[in-house]
Amino acid sequence: MNTKMRHLMVKSIGLGLLVTVFAAFAIRGAAQSDNTQISGFVKDQAGGVIANAKVYVKNEARAFERNATTNSEGYFVITQLPPGLYTIRIEANGFKQYQETSRKLDPNLPASIDVSLQPGQVTETVTVTASVAQVQSESSTVGRLVETKQVEYLQLNGRNPLFLAQIRPGVQGG
Repeated sequence: MNTKMRHLMVKSIGLGLLVTVFAAFAIRGAAQSDNTQISGFVKDQAGGVIANAKVYVKNEARAFERNATTNSEGYFVITQLPPGLYTIRIEANGFKQYQETSRKLDPNLPASIDVSLQPGQVTETVTVTASVAQVQSESSTVGRLVETKQVEYLQLNGRNPLFLAQIRPGVQGG
């Protein structure tokens, strides 16, 4: 083999390796996550923003907790939360503590919560245990978590779970 041919072979191997590395990063970057986020505003009863309020979000099943502090506009955001039921607790000096339990966060569907804190001591707690149906008004994303019981009662031809994909609009069988 002459030198020119060896040089060409080394170049093509190097190019192939480079393409493989870029393809691996592209696939990894395109992967979707089931995680979600929660954001919102913390205000007082008169509608004034509360800066530096502490927001705690705790997963009820996994004892996983994340927290944030509201900015100068009373806004907070907590990202990378696994789906599940959460307890949300908000504290600010001079206000009663706010606590909401069993807040359901669905995969890949951001949730929003706007809280109005009542004046009082932090040792006093306002607890919310039931919440109204949540409507996604921040974006045009449509999504819903399909639970196990729904899948069990779904009428599928042959009970093949792969047929679930055909329920989604635009999916064609092959």
